[in-house]
Amino acid sequence: MSKEKGVDYLLKAMKKVIKEYPEAKLLIAGDGKERENLVKLTKMLNIEKNVEFLGWKTKDELKKIYEDIDFLVVPSIWQEPFGLTAVEAMAYGRPVIAFDVSGLRESVENDVNGFLVNVLDVNNLAEKIIDLLKDENTLNKFSKNARKKAELFSDEVFFREIRKFYEKVYKRKI
Repeated sequence: MSKEKGVDYLLKAMKKVIKEYPEAKLLIAGDGKERENLVKLTKMLNIEKNVEFLGWKTKDELKKIYEDIDFLVVPSIWQEPFGLTAVEAMAYGRPVIAFDVSGLRESVENDVNGFLVNVLDVNNLAEKIIDLLKDENTLNKFSKNARKKAELFSDEVFFREIRKFYEKVYKRKI
């Protein structure tokens, strides 16, 4: 957890979400230098009963989390180089809501497998979270599309594309 991950914006959005969905639960995985400040902000916003700080998780623990959640929110405010967390969630058929930053645009297609929100727009972030909480049809559609999109980032596809590149460069089959 660091400033550029934008978790504080997600917490502020969650305050708005809870007004409409008082039972909504936000799980925050990870650790870092901002954790203490984020816990304080959670208390200040009076949303402690809806937010759980999980701390650092192993790959197996993350797998269980991805299986249990409805969707993932990635509130990064810096230009993520790729956004691996988003692709991991999509591999489990979980749509992604993210701030519209460079690397996340490669995997999150707005209104197809999730939502892209203008950076720092807490109100719109809250609206998109509420949209997925209230519309099961959209959630299901996005889930199917998320899984399909994640397949494009599989090892098989990656190695096939590298092979095609080298065959093109060296003008022979590898």
